[in-house]
Amino acid sequence: MESSIKQEVPRSFKGAKFAFSRRGILTFRLPEPISQDDLQIGNSLLLARTIGLSIGGIQCKKADDQPGQAIKKLTPHQFHLLASQPQVLVDLPSTPQLLQSVAQQCKAANLVDLDSLHLWARDGLVSAGHFERGVANSSRFPAVDQLAILTRDYLIGQGILNKSATCNYSAAIGQSVLDLCLIEPDHFWLGWHVANSQSQRWPGGVLPLMPTPAEPLSRAYYKVREAVCWASLPVMDGQMCAEIGAAPGGSCQWLLEQGLNVIGIDPADILPPVSNHPNFVQIRRRGLEVRRRDLAGIDWLLSDANTSPNFLLNTVEDLLKFDQIDPQGLILTLKLPDLNLLAHWNQWKEQVVKWGYKNVRGRQLVFNRQEVCLVATKS
Repeated sequence: MESSIKQEVPRSFKGAKFAFSRRGILTFRLPEPISQDDLQIGNSLLLARTIGLSIGGIQCKKADDQPGQAIKKLTPHQFHLLASQPQVLVDLPSTPQLLQSVAQQCKAANLVDLDSLHLWARDGLVSAGHFERGVANSSRFPAVDQLAILTRDYLIGQGILNKSATCNYSAAIGQSVLDLCLIEPDHFWLGWHVANSQSQRWPGGVLPLMPTPAEPLSRAYYKVREAVCWASLPVMDGQMCAEIGAAPGGSCQWLLEQGLNVIGIDPADILPPVSNHPNFVQIRRRGLEVRRRDLAGIDWLLSDANTSPNFLLNTVEDLLKFDQIDPQGLILTLKLPDLNLLAHWNQWKEQVVKWGYKNVRGRQLVFNRQEVCLVATKS
């Protein structure tokens, strides 16, 4: 998605010029300085995981044949092996020098008494498959956890962070956050932001994973959870929702765990424990074949169907023509077999607005692949 982000950012920030990058992190130069208030327009970016004001890169000076020299340009596999070993990042010869440089750059930028530290590995070092297996925000990377704690304690001593500062927890709305993106074990990128949106509360823009009551049936379980949390949707116990293209049942599984009544629309089999749940009903039809009265009174309409965005939106529009189908919100996954389809994003939003949904937003979720999530609510 990075080539598409390079086109998206200049549309929101006039005069932005592409600057430093590594897989999983992009920076842009602006013609004039901006404030954190100016930065809030970045919350509407479709493809950015998280956004902040860049201070710059910090890299350990390389010494020839230095014993214990950090590995350069790690592959995700190499990083996972390294970061799964306790103490390995804390004990690197480069770490004290890096921390000193972080404090120096923060003081030069007049960054002091910040509320929180977010330290995370860039996307290229943490593959999507590891998020699905429960690795988010280094939850199975003890070396990163230990480095974050060491960094937090050091920066508190330097006055960069306040004494009650947390590290790698969700920040409270309005808190100031120091960002340290781990590019390589001896290379940080430094920045900061104020947590004025849900995704900016999370380290690296990644919603922390929680233990699940049962093994999730599919990636859709994580997608619907992330969509609801990112958009702060009022999904509540006792509500009724329907999902088009529900098999094998991942989204339905999470919704049932929240106490909702769920209708799964799919000719394919839904797996246990969803299929035998007392609050679940399956309609073995495709979206356009559903009898409209079967969806009367639903509060939420979802779809993660493997179909084109236009076909999905036209299917939903046809269902909403029935007076008794008036959900307060939509959660739709729009598949992008061709990234050029992103050029139609504003048209898709306008189509949904015409259905009576005033608040229409989009985001490429951590658990999305070549697809984006569209969320729409009546208010």
